[in-house]
Amino acid sequence: MAKSFKEFGEVAEGLIEKGNEAEREVKACRNQVASASSAVVAARAQLAAASETDESGNPKGDVREAQAQLSIAQNKLEANQRALSVAQGTFDKINSDKKKHVESIEQYSKTARSNLQKLGRLGGSAFGSDSLELTKGMAERLNEAEDIRVALLESMGINATAEHVPVGGSGIGNPWTVTPYSTLDLNGVAQSYHGGSSASLSDQSQVTGEPWHDDGASGTGIVGSRMSSLQPDEKNDGITGAEAGNISAGSSSLHENGHSGYMNQLIGEFQNPGLTIDEKRAILNAMQNILLCQKQQAEKEPERQMVRKKSPQQIWDEGRRYIDNMLEIYRDDLRDKGVADGPLMNAVIAEYDKEYTEILSADCEDGTYHLYEHKVPDFEELAAEINAKNELMTTTLKGKIPLKREKAAERAFRKAPRQIVEALNKCADKVKPITDSGYGFNDQGEWAKNCSYYSPSLQQVFMNDQADDSEYQETLPHELSHFLDHQRGWDSNKPEFVSAVEADLASMNRSTPEGRKRFNEMLSDAISGSCAAKDKAVSDLIFAVFGENGNDEEITAGFCKKGIPVWTHSDSYWMGIDRYGIRTPDGGASMRRGEIYAEIGAIRCLDNSTSRDFLKTYFPKIYEQYNEFYNIND
Repeated sequence: MAKSFKEFGEVAEGLIEKGNEAEREVKACRNQVASASSAVVAARAQLAAASETDESGNPKGDVREAQAQLSIAQNKLEANQRALSVAQGTFDKINSDKKKHVESIEQYSKTARSNLQKLGRLGGSAFGSDSLELTKGMAERLNEAEDIRVALLESMGINATAEHVPVGGSGIGNPWTVTPYSTLDLNGVAQSYHGGSSASLSDQSQVTGEPWHDDGASGTGIVGSRMSSLQPDEKNDGITGAEAGNISAGSSSLHENGHSGYMNQLIGEFQNPGLTIDEKRAILNAMQNILLCQKQQAEKEPERQMVRKKSPQQIWDEGRRYIDNMLEIYRDDLRDKGVADGPLMNAVIAEYDKEYTEILSADCEDGTYHLYEHKVPDFEELAAEINAKNELMTTTLKGKIPLKREKAAERAFRKAPRQIVEALNKCADKVKPITDSGYGFNDQGEWAKNCSYYSPSLQQVFMNDQADDSEYQETLPHELSHFLDHQRGWDSNKPEFVSAVEADLASMNRSTPEGRKRFNEMLSDAISGSCAAKDKAVSDLIFAVFGENGNDEEITAGFCKKGIPVWTHSDSYWMGIDRYGIRTPDGGASMRRGEIYAEIGAIRCLDNSTSRDFLKTYFPKIYEQYNEFYNIND
């Protein structure tokens, strides 16, 4: 504790500077950990690629070198994680020291205010003139101490207002009331700081209708509606008026003192292993409502001095706990609906974790609370989707694709719409084992490795076994979409699909001003805007739509000018010209529509958002009709 007033300022200044340095070090360490994590992922990918074997069973790459690089990357990650842990510990220690210094200043202020009260009573006595002079000096020092206290609090990301007292004059009276200060929570739980002349303890009990509880340990009171009064919100899509009323009760004291203690209580109760899913959901909903209430107050009442500003670290820690608890409930709900633990369950949870973490990162950056506005998935639909994909991998495709390609196949359909997967499951008895595409003569009459393809006559998919797992994953949904097209009676040749292709093609008719404008927009977006054409499926689809006379020269030139790889079929394929030079009666229209259909299937299964949005924007009729075939709502 500082032994003189001067030391208060010197100690505070030193702590603030150390805290700033520690925060910079933590941020730098976090960046290094993120970079090292990316390096480990890349090294693992290189090792997997090097471990692939050729036809003779020999590795395609230098496995030993790849293993060494992975080991180096992992060691660097571990070193960076240790450095982050040390930096975080230093940062937390400095915050703890700041807290203790704030408490010292508060104790000083409490004593000074008490002395000022006593001096105020001497104003009319024989010692009045002396007491007024002494009071002025004490008040000035008290106000300076308040400024130091506020500076320390703000350095911890806590918005506080200095509780100054009037200096000089005869109207001192008794303006200095000793008021409670809550203990600061430095563990990332929702914090509040209560000081100054807001409602007294008895006032808080009257406003909320609940007693004030102080266990003397944490220093944070538990105020407001009890846990039992918060019922689970089935949709969980935001705070309701009634819930906001229960939590805030129109009382600023609840926001400042109640949230932190109540959040601590909820977090503690969530760890109870005997809770049911509904009870866990109710607790999570209560936590969400508290945080939404804070968001509303921060957005709608910025002029209130008691609205506390959270640091990015506080927002992150609070949000991470919320996400972890929420995903635990997601798992329990899916298990209750018959979903088994395994890769697909983990993949789904990981996707939600990624989505929510991205929102939380933006919240930390902007000081917002958008995470708590998220929508809860339809668990019946989600469970059906996961179970259908489990069936695809355990019955439909199990044993019908090479063992070494099972993981690639699983990834290929991990994000696929349930309806497409169910359609494949219905054809399970017709799915023949997938085999290598073999060799044949190419367009130049040369003997070469065949690309992947689907044979309608054999009802079988042939995959290029020389492709890596990434290409295999991209290609499998395309070829199986050809298989589905065939099994469903050639959707691609049905009148509604023919009309959809013609409608989208007509909307980009380059012989009209409107069509030319839309075509230019489409091509520009494909190669410069969203760069959707980097997706092989999008590239091939564009060439198919405009392929009546072979590969469109304007599109090809646009791709080449921007350095976008051209993924397409041959001119003769698009025009329906066989190896003997004879063109089919429909001029290759059915061939082109078949490829369009298969590419949409690949885009839907792989769920690349850029490619999907591109289709919806420039080929809406084709996209909508494909979805109608499978009853996909999108």
